[in-house]
Amino acid sequence: MELRSLPYGTKLSFQIMNSDGANAPLFYSSTPENSTSEQALTETQSESIDAYWTAREACKAKDYHTAMKYLDQALERDPENAAALMRSSIMHSSLANYDTAISYLKRAQAVLRKQGKNESADNLESGLESLKDLRRENVPPSITL
Repeated sequence: MELRSLPYGTKLSFQIMNSDGANAPLFYSSTPENSTSEQALTETQSESIDAYWTAREACKAKDYHTAMKYLDQALERDPENAAALMRSSIMHSSLANYDTAISYLKRAQAVLRKQGKNESADNLESGLESLKDLRRENVPPSITL
């Protein structure tokens, strides 16, 4: 598996869908005033994004242990990295750690609201309900570390 880093200062956005099917950019920000589409990333945010993408590549390679390590690293560098919070929720859900998965998804929702992305935050409600159902039904893990 080949992993690459992006140079410091690279501007990135990630797309999530609004309820009407339109793309809604998801930018990383530790402060609300930096939540515009033209924000400059801090070095810490850039490192967080690098760690997030490394985690995504590890997931694709089914190296879940490495993925978890890099997601933790991404969140250490920027606790408000909404994409890393959502991916951490997915990973913990797959491991049947439903309480932890719910916690990560609620944190992602709070970050999105703080950034003024209320519609995106609202879209996570169905995920929260699904996680609660999985927890109630005690569904076994779908992956192992």
